[in-house]
Amino acid sequence: MSDRAFVQRLRTSGGPSHELLVLLGEHRILTTDQLAWATGAPVRTVRHRLDRLRTASLVDAVRPGRESGSAPRHWWLRIAGARLVAGTAAAPGRQRPSGLHVAHAAAIGEVWLAVRDHGPAAGLALRRWWSDRAGWQEWESTRSGNGTRTRRLTPDAVLLVDVDHAGVIGTAAAFVEVDLATMSQAVLRETAYWDRVRQFADVCAAGEQVARLLDAPAAAQLLAHWPPATRHRLLDDDPDVVDALLAWWADRDNPVLTDHARTVLVDRHAAAWTAQAEQLLAATGHGDHPRLRAAAAALQTGRLLDGTWSTSCAGRPRAPRSRPRRRHSRTTGPYATTRSPRSGPRWAGGPAAAPPPPNSAPTTTATT
Repeated sequence: MSDRAFVQRLRTSGGPSHELLVLLGEHRILTTDQLAWATGAPVRTVRHRLDRLRTASLVDAVRPGRESGSAPRHWWLRIAGARLVAGTAAAPGRQRPSGLHVAHAAAIGEVWLAVRDHGPAAGLALRRWWSDRAGWQEWESTRSGNGTRTRRLTPDAVLLVDVDHAGVIGTAAAFVEVDLATMSQAVLRETAYWDRVRQFADVCAAGEQVARLLDAPAAAQLLAHWPPATRHRLLDDDPDVVDALLAWWADRDNPVLTDHARTVLVDRHAAAWTAQAEQLLAATGHGDHPRLRAAAAALQTGRLLDGTWSTSCAGRPRAPRSRPRRRHSRTTGPYATTRSPRSGPRWAGGPAAAPPPPNSAPTTTATT
């Protein structure tokens, strides 16, 4: 049977091979043994069906870390297989995934099979299972005076079970998170650091909202004063202000955190304003310069100057340039006589005609 006829039969009639595609569509990645466990078919039969699907370019497989030997194959849908399962032209398919992703996805599938088959002995009857994005939760939260925020939970999976406790049956939902402990401490620290950088950037971007919630206009000026390109350095240079802001931003209804964040921002604003005022006073010896007057007017209103302002831009007088002496040497003689028509007499000590001034008008003599 040709590949086209095989795909058409799957699309119209379904069958065991189509069931394998559906399982891979629901659970992203499963091993050969897991697919055999899920369908109840012999491993040899499942392996033959998967090879036929692979020949038709509907699925693909990889052995993480080793392509030969007895390691199990991890299977996933290709784009054509995803389209066949979804029944639409646009469906999520996968290219070759990384080894870490393959192992993590297969571990999630193992949890699903364990809950499905061994859960009833513990009083858990599995009703629904959502893997990956199908189980992500997203909602809009609204607080008084805070506007609307989009919140999201991204678990590895979500399960819905019937729980039997002392003869009473109820329904419960749970988030599933699988941790293979594959990240080193250095990677975890780096990930946590950049997560804080992104959170801090979000707070700084909402400067006006921060000032309104804290009832401190100085807060918005301070957040805008920190240059975005170097803002992340504050995590090491001034961790107290970052910790105070992030703790308050995560729980803005807490009055203790609110007062602490307000105090920290106002104090930092006062320190930055004082430092700029001292720089301005030190620059008064440069003379009466328009930029100095504008900076003084801004500071008088309590505002901070932007990060591009500095006393070096305020018109410090430059020392007069000294014209270098002309050096005479034997090596420059031939070059000097050929560089211009006037160079010969000049280097010989004779008079040279002065060049006309640039853009000068021709002179005329009037006769009467």
